[in-house]
Amino acid sequence: MSAGFFARYGIKGTTMELVSEELHISKRTIYEYFPDKTALLTESIRICIDNNLKEIRMKIVGSGCLQALMSTADLAYKLFAMPHPAAIRSSPTA
Repeated sequence: MSAGFFARYGIKGTTMELVSEELHISKRTIYEYFPDKTALLTESIRICIDNNLKEIRMKIVGSGCLQALMSTADLAYKLFAMPHPAAIRSSPTA
């Protein structure tokens, strides 16, 4: 869920307070797993990349070569078409 917050509100707009409120957990609980917001962002990015790679692998295994290439290109386009979280300036209250 934190990846969605970073994508929507940007790095500066995503606070540990926002994450804790949206997940209905205390900030202390978040800090038990992530020492800071950078660690949370890094893990969010890693999970997104892993999920995209799994989806690509499943499409390759479940289809022919041409279809796999088309699916991979489509997924890559979607991945790179997303704006960088730092470029988004909206705030959680906006």
